[in-house]
Amino acid sequence: MSQKVSFHELAELELNEAAFFFEMEREGLGSRFLSAVEAATSQIQEHPEASPIIIKDIRRKLLWTFPYSIVYSIKPDQNSNPCCSKSAT
Repeated sequence: MSQKVSFHELAELELNEAAFFFEMEREGLGSRFLSAVEAATSQIQEHPEASPIIIKDIRRKLLWTFPYSIVYSIKPDQNSNPCCSKSAT
């Protein structure tokens, strides 16, 4: 069963800014970034406990093709609440 996922408003802003940055670097790269985020989010929905815990109840799903990760927690009502963060490279 899929879990509901919602992004914090600041995470959504960061996602949009990152997509814009990548699009300015190369046409189509912003769309590829958003597709990678969507794929990772789908994986979180299907298997919320698959990503490793990084601290307490916070988990991190890496985006393999971009220097970003989705940091999230699973709420008691089983909703994932992710945010996006730039990974150190």
